[in-house]
Amino acid sequence: WNSHTSVVQFWDSSDIPEDVRLLIESWATMVPAGLHLLYNTGTARSFIGEHYESLFVDAFDSCWHPAMKSDFFRLAYLYVCGGTYIDADERCLKFLPCLAPRADPVIVLAPIIRERSSSNELLGGISIADLLSRESRLDGPECYFNNNPLIVSAGHPVIGASLARATKTLLTGRAAGARCDIHTTTGPTNLTLSLVAYVLRRACGGSSHGRTLVCDWTPYTRLEEPAYKADSRNWRTAEPAA
Repeated sequence: WNSHTSVVQFWDSSDIPEDVRLLIESWATMVPAGLHLLYNTGTARSFIGEHYESLFVDAFDSCWHPAMKSDFFRLAYLYVCGGTYIDADERCLKFLPCLAPRADPVIVLAPIIRERSSSNELLGGISIADLLSRESRLDGPECYFNNNPLIVSAGHPVIGASLARATKTLLTGRAAGARCDIHTTTGPTNLTLSLVAYVLRRACGGSSHGRTLVCDWTPYTRLEEPAYKADSRNWRTAEPAA
């Protein structure tokens, strides 16, 4: 484990439900002492205020759901410090591979591919091999890169672009009195769009774009269903109407 790399997590308050606390502890007990960092709304806001201009704090305050604050904070933290971000609903299964690059920027992402039914309803996940083996069609699977788990070097341009895009969208939405969509504004869609734009820019310029890696997280972490997912703290059921 690289001594300069931390595992960072977020829960919006200091009152952590027992089932969530146990999931967080599964990570805290796996890494060396001092390398597991847990932030809440107050400490995350303080971190952003210490390292960024006030407009970024305003954007964080504009996040209307705890999951959105978590999304925004991980971008702000990782751009400054780099490291590994893990959501609080993940259980650690085994020692996590960790990178702390010294030269080229590195980002390690989890690809998500979700199948669609004949009625265009999103179903369970499928593999990349399954996706590549079929013919392309307009009603095909939904594909994006997840923003959890996320391993990245400090100052990575994709994280910087994602943070800038989220900040602009949040502040524009607040000025218009609108609730921004979580997935698109601060979540995986935001990260994916920023990654695609970054790769295209670097490719058109003819220069290296560092290393963009994907990882099979199955051996290392498992998504759980804590009790809070049955109430308003589940961002998927709290999303604004499309």
